[in-house]
Amino acid sequence: MFLIGDRKLRNILVQSDHGALIVNRNDIGPDGVGIGAFILDHGNNNTVEANTLMQVLADVDNPIIFDIGANIGTFATWVAKWSSAKNGKVYCFEPQRQVFQMLCGNMAINNIFNVYAYELALGKQEQYIELPDLEYDKQGSFGAFSLDISTNTNKYTFKENNTQRVKMTTLDKFVEEHQIPYVNFLKIDAEGLDIDVMEGGMNTILKHKPDLYVEYLNLGSSKNEDTSDEGREVLTQYLHRLGYKTLVIQHDIFASVRDVFV
Repeated sequence: MFLIGDRKLRNILVQSDHGALIVNRNDIGPDGVGIGAFILDHGNNNTVEANTLMQVLADVDNPIIFDIGANIGTFATWVAKWSSAKNGKVYCFEPQRQVFQMLCGNMAINNIFNVYAYELALGKQEQYIELPDLEYDKQGSFGAFSLDISTNTNKYTFKENNTQRVKMTTLDKFVEEHQIPYVNFLKIDAEGLDIDVMEGGMNTILKHKPDLYVEYLNLGSSKNEDTSDEGREVLTQYLHRLGYKTLVIQHDIFASVRDVFV
């Protein structure tokens, strides 16, 4: 028997600078950080990353953009709307099933049709990963959840005896299988596995030399913000070895082989 009750639903529809967005009201970590919480407080997210892309691809027609670690689509909504007039495409990757559903809902509700969303993880090899199943009705910064489960200790509530099976492929394999002719921009936010993503996409990177926007926070030895300075240096040297010039922007590094630096 169904009874109407006073139940606090986790997913809510809010008006934001992106348009209408489905957000999880519980998307907030112990430090007060979370994409859902940030949107509820500020009305937007990923403005710096999106503005950077729009500036460096201003003269590029038919841009192909990859959003790796798309979460609920805050970066994707900005760049998809902007690139639609340029006949652009945005490929989004989000491995968390319930977050992926919100991503797709946010594209649909905003009438965004040039986004191609995939419930996939990108890494350095093809495999399936068994992860503990997150409890999304409990508070946690779900955008910071890592496929490296050793880094998630005490940050989240998990369902007992439940797992989620996540498919991982490589950027190179995806580009080949989907016959993508070129890539202009890679935004990578893979919570400590960012270099793994590039390792799995090395052929694509070396062939097309896309602009890169990569988070470095979790690339140090501690795999968290405690060694973010170390992570910044690791990523900077890695990109320099690939022939890229780099610019630190907040907790990310923008990299390009083109003459886009002032």
